[in-house]
Amino acid sequence: MFRALAVSVSLLFGTATLVPAAEIIEAPELEARLAGLRVMFGGGEGNDGAVLGGEADDYGPVQVLRIRGPIARGDAETLRAFFEDPAYYRRYVVLDSPGGSFTEGLRIGEVFREFRGGYDFPVLGGVFVLNGDTCLSACTLAFAMAATRQDWGGRFVESGAELGFHMGFLPDHLADQTAAVRDAMNLGYDVSAGFMRVIIDGASPPELLANALQHRTADSFYWVSADYEARFLGFNPVSAGVTAAPAYADALSKNQLNEICVAMHVSQPGNRFLPDEADFARLNLETEALYEVQGLEQVLEVLEGQVIVSPYCAVQVDEQKRISIKMKGLDSLRASCDAGHLAMRSKGWCVPREDTRYHAFHPVTVAQLSVALGCSGPAMDANWEFAGRREDMGQLGPTWDLPVRRRVTLRSDPALSGARLGRLEPGETAHVIGCRQVADRQGVWYRVQAKGQTGWVSARFLGF
Repeated sequence: MFRALAVSVSLLFGTATLVPAAEIIEAPELEARLAGLRVMFGGGEGNDGAVLGGEADDYGPVQVLRIRGPIARGDAETLRAFFEDPAYYRRYVVLDSPGGSFTEGLRIGEVFREFRGGYDFPVLGGVFVLNGDTCLSACTLAFAMAATRQDWGGRFVESGAELGFHMGFLPDHLADQTAAVRDAMNLGYDVSAGFMRVIIDGASPPELLANALQHRTADSFYWVSADYEARFLGFNPVSAGVTAAPAYADALSKNQLNEICVAMHVSQPGNRFLPDEADFARLNLETEALYEVQGLEQVLEVLEGQVIVSPYCAVQVDEQKRISIKMKGLDSLRASCDAGHLAMRSKGWCVPREDTRYHAFHPVTVAQLSVALGCSGPAMDANWEFAGRREDMGQLGPTWDLPVRRRVTLRSDPALSGARLGRLEPGETAHVIGCRQVADRQGVWYRVQAKGQTGWVSARFLGF
């Protein structure tokens, strides 16, 4: 990852003439790029997880704006003028800024909040930080504030982009000036209030502020990238690449399906803790005999349905074997289970007879599968403030041993076209030394050492 530093003499006051105003311009060339992005965790505007192209964008013309450069006084009013222009029905904003005036960052955040809320289809469709760009300091404050109450759908960070959060601080050359110290303290209160508004509204958890508070100098940042951690913080990781590709049901085991459900649950900003282990235990018991040697697609066939539902997770598999999941509003689905499947229902899963076309299922992506298989996750250290359970957010690595669940071919490359090096049998053990996300029906491959050889196997065939 590259690191950029926020350099601005107006971090405190926003009045220095050495810092020009940010460039705020219309950027129609970015619309196609935004249209190609897909969410990595949860749903998007379109059924395929697309960020753009939902119902709201059909009502009128869309405008894409770019804010680039240091944030300085007057930028918020310039931005407001764009939003108040009635020529466009909806707007998207792309941020690329090293920071600048925190005071003006707060004002920009207020503009974002105003035009993000108060409408059936808000004027502000979303704010983005794109691959290769950074949003630091005052920019991240404005980014975080681009949300209303329980609003988890309008702040997007693309794979390869970086957010850098920290608090307002007093430059060293002003440290001995009483007035400057007073202003710095007031600024700190204002910045904290801005973050607290987002937290009180439920748009981000308290961990966002807790981590930002640890960074109080110009070159110290709480870094956030497009991963599981970003989603936990209430932001939407997006990608035009493999991590947003669909996950398939092929050979997926019971425990792997359970892990996807758990990962989906924890990644939702409103769910800061896992349910009790006893609650999720049912997910680990149902249809045990079926899953012992078979995968999800065989279970669906036996149960005679393309949707199965447990108390905490509904799973849908389409004709192409792509998986979608629904985590909330399951009571009516459970209540509609066929009486013929009461035995299966008592063990956790059942097949609903209610018309599921009126239920919103979110496509499972390679990113979510990767989290479930330990091939993705935030790099947390001892200073990371996470009020939930760390082990459910991180990786299984860096290396670990896993049993072979089903017979699998050891290959030279992470692809079905890779040369065959040998075969691993059920009950044998493979030492996992790496992994890779791949845009194929397997989704995730482990690099393993087994039987004196090093190669690649589909991650679906290993595990408990």
